[in-house]
Amino acid sequence: MADLFDQAVTFVRSPKYIEITPRQLAIMGVAMSERYPLRVRDMAMSLNVSKPVVSRALDVLEGHGFVERRRGEDGRDRFIVVTDAGVAFRRSIGGQA
Repeated sequence: MADLFDQAVTFVRSPKYIEITPRQLAIMGVAMSERYPLRVRDMAMSLNVSKPVVSRALDVLEGHGFVERRRGEDGRDRFIVVTDAGVAFRRSIGGQA
């Protein structure tokens, strides 16, 4: 048991450790499961949360390079796109890709 604890502490202290919340993982999962990129408001409706909640989570995910918000053709809408790094991260923790 102490060995497992030591491994966990070592991992958390390592540069590979990334703190991701369940909500952020859910956003990535929903975005990856859709055929087309979702708008922030669609994601909020899908998860039954407010747009600011989704936006804050996306800020963190963008900071890690896991998602991008891309402007639509008309320049008004912003769409959530999971990056290759985001797909690789989800795979590394057992998520679908």
